[in-house]
Amino acid sequence: MRICSHIHTYHSHDSNTKVEDIVNKAIHLGYDAIVITDHNTTKGAYEALEIAQGRIRVVIGAEFNTEKGHILCFNIDNQVEENCIREGNLYDFYDLVRKVHEQNGLLFLAHPIQSRATTELGFIEYLDGIELINSRVESSFAVKASRELNREILKNYNTSVISGCDAHTVKELESTYMEFQVLDLPKEELQLNKLLLGDKTIYFKRTPYTIIAWNKLTQNRVNGWKYKVKQIAKLILGVFIDFIIAMGGNKFETIRICKEGK
Repeated sequence: MRICSHIHTYHSHDSNTKVEDIVNKAIHLGYDAIVITDHNTTKGAYEALEIAQGRIRVVIGAEFNTEKGHILCFNIDNQVEENCIREGNLYDFYDLVRKVHEQNGLLFLAHPIQSRATTELGFIEYLDGIELINSRVESSFAVKASRELNREILKNYNTSVISGCDAHTVKELESTYMEFQVLDLPKEELQLNKLLLGDKTIYFKRTPYTIIAWNKLTQNRVNGWKYKVKQIAKLILGVFIDFIIAMGGNKFETIRICKEGK
């Protein structure tokens, strides 16, 4: 079973991607399930559920902005965003944990290198896991720092890991997915929570710089002109970096996640 997680649609402030395009692309890629996680809302996931019409399994999710960082929440409903304590667009981390676990949902720390985990780790114990691989972590420096932080987290906490494409465009769905060995059961009988917390193989490759920079330049509806100038510079630099990487082949790498001794 293949699951692609951490996907954004036009319901996020930094994506213009149509939900229908996401669903169709995921089916084309052979995924069995997708997790839609728009910023602070489940609207994109519910729309995908309606569009999919059973052709692919859609997990209701969202990526909530909290004082600890961005938290990916899976298997939830819209009551979380409506009832959780918040100030503006900042959700209270501990109340979010309570609300999601009351629904038997799961919480994962998105891109830990961009969270409070860089200065404190204590809050990790309240989560179900971390996003070990995020295909939008761009520079070599960021990738190295991310790997070092993830090792530190996993050394101190016995927590689960997932991968996320962090897709804001259709093309980015190709960047990473998780594969699970499952019994020959109907899809509706599969326990996704148990799968996500268990053994898996992660397939991933780096999302091209130009795709990320172009998305941030053209689809972000919040940031101002200084942000756009920065993305233009990244776009120009990205053309050369992507060319060099393409010469070497931007192929999938794999990580096998399993219980110790297996």
